[in-house]
Amino acid sequence: MRSRKRAVAVTTSWLLLAGGLTVGVSTAGVRALESVTAGAGSVGEAVQPAGLLDSTRRVAADAARGNQARRAAAVRASRQRPAQTPRTASPITAADLTPTPAQALGDKPHAYLDGCHAAAATLVARACVYGRATAPVRVLVLGDSHAAQWQGALELAAAQRNWVITWLTKSGCPAADVHVLSRGTPFVQCDQWRRSALSVSARGPAYDLVVLASWTGHEITARPGSPVLTGAARARTWSAGVRRTVATLTPHARRVVWLRDTPRMRVDVPGCVLDHPRDLHACATPRATAQASPLWPAEWAAVSGLSRAGAVDLTATICGTSWCEVAAGRVLRWRDSGHLTNTYSRVLAPTVGVALAKELR
Repeated sequence: MRSRKRAVAVTTSWLLLAGGLTVGVSTAGVRALESVTAGAGSVGEAVQPAGLLDSTRRVAADAARGNQARRAAAVRASRQRPAQTPRTASPITAADLTPTPAQALGDKPHAYLDGCHAAAATLVARACVYGRATAPVRVLVLGDSHAAQWQGALELAAAQRNWVITWLTKSGCPAADVHVLSRGTPFVQCDQWRRSALSVSARGPAYDLVVLASWTGHEITARPGSPVLTGAARARTWSAGVRRTVATLTPHARRVVWLRDTPRMRVDVPGCVLDHPRDLHACATPRATAQASPLWPAEWAAVSGLSRAGAVDLTATICGTSWCEVAAGRVLRWRDSGHLTNTYSRVLAPTVGVALAKELR
């Protein structure tokens, strides 16, 4: 006895055949197994009425052909439809940001509030101490407002790592030993304050770490009243000034680090965000533009070859590979075009702590 089996993937339709017999016929989705045997008295012949098997085969074949046609049509249609764009989360808008654009300019470190960030007219440096005075690691911070902007990050890092911080910063007065202008006139008060600050730094036990940072946009002169320097002469003068300050401090510190200036945005960030509340990327700056200052190579060259001195660049933490965006998640990064908000500075505490701890090894 020969047998052959055929399986068809179909769903079931119910047909009324001759003699009132109801038969389930496959059309899509179910496996229908048919057993046909040859020879008289076979089980197949005993259970199937005459002509039923042939009728069932014809119906199933027609259904299968219909299914194939429908599947082919569906494939053609799917190829003609444009691919759907994956759904993404709603973009962050100005209303989502902390601080708000209106609050950003006032989101400053508390050194501004407690008198520890010296005003432009101040001549005598006054050190402030933050943290537990008996902490085993002593850190000194010296520079202008671009050093002061790191207070949020440094204080949190100090609390986490048991550091104590001595604070010496002054508006418009770079840590580099150079002559600068303030509103177009020689800033002689800066020269006097810096000498005072370096004298204060030399008192007492040596520091474990000194952190220096400054804005690189200062107008620099060779001496008070001389023309403003540009190009290579400006870079050379700045580099020499950085080196003098670092060399003055290294006898009083285990390690001295120059912190690269933060990227400078092409717009006033809070104002731009208010103008483009639903398109924050409109306020972004290409990274190559934001960090275009030629003074970083000069700073790096200044510390090269000096014992116990180094340089740290945190640009990759603040900006992406191509763009410096105005927000990190829901936190507004800048309070103007060049200073970090204190809220964002605190966000950076873990990264800053790790980077500076490496310098202490």
